[in-house]
Amino acid sequence: MGKVDDTQRQTLIHLLRSEKTPAEAAEELGRSVSWSYKWQERYRQAGWEGLKAQSRTPHHIAHKTSEQVRQAILRTRSELEAEALLADKLSYIGADADFWASAKPRDVFSTKHQHD
Repeated sequence: MGKVDDTQRQTLIHLLRSEKTPAEAAEELGRSVSWSYKWQERYRQAGWEGLKAQSRTPHHIAHKTSEQVRQAILRTRSELEAEALLADKLSYIGADADFWASAKPRDVFSTKHQHD
């Protein structure tokens, strides 16, 4: 947020310190009562520094794939791509990939789509 919000937060504290209630101060500033209580509590805990905007960015990603798993996936992908280039191996990469990805069991065994 910008300077206007910083100024409003400081003004809120001045109003509260001059014995206004959080509801009265919020109304005077055109803000909600919950906003008033939030900043009153932050001021109580950290003083004037507590009135600065805080980042809402998560401190960590809970479901992020571990580096060890990521490296294993990359290694396996590389091995499969290399194997797909060998003439005597079953390949799901290239022109036939669409057929195999959408194939139903009856399609795989039909004579119509035989792969050499």
